[in-house]
Amino acid sequence: MIALNAGAELHNIGLRMISDILDIEGWNVIYLGCNVPVQSVVKAINIEKPKFIAISITLEYHIDSAIYMISAIKNHFGKNSPIIILGGSAFSNYAKVCEKTGADYYARDIDDIRDILKKNKL
Repeated sequence: MIALNAGAELHNIGLRMISDILDIEGWNVIYLGCNVPVQSVVKAINIEKPKFIAISITLEYHIDSAIYMISAIKNHFGKNSPIIILGGSAFSNYAKVCEKTGADYYARDIDDIRDILKKNKL
């Protein structure tokens, strides 16, 4: 799984903690962090070939960055796109907005992420 924040979102502690916990539990997690250009995300996917991408957003005004990133990933990889999991407090009161981003799943917490990973594990 590749984990990163969308666009210029700098609130990364939650995603970092989740990434570390999943890594300790045996999942292969590559944490890219913040301010990662979309082209670099696409390149990382080409190199690492992850089954999952986890994108976190804390502030609502970064939702457009996530939509752009998700669209770029899906356009580039088509039906071979990794499964995209979106989460973060930006969606706490806006779960319906998450559905419009193009993400495959919305995760409220680490338990949701675990369920998604287990459900879609090869």
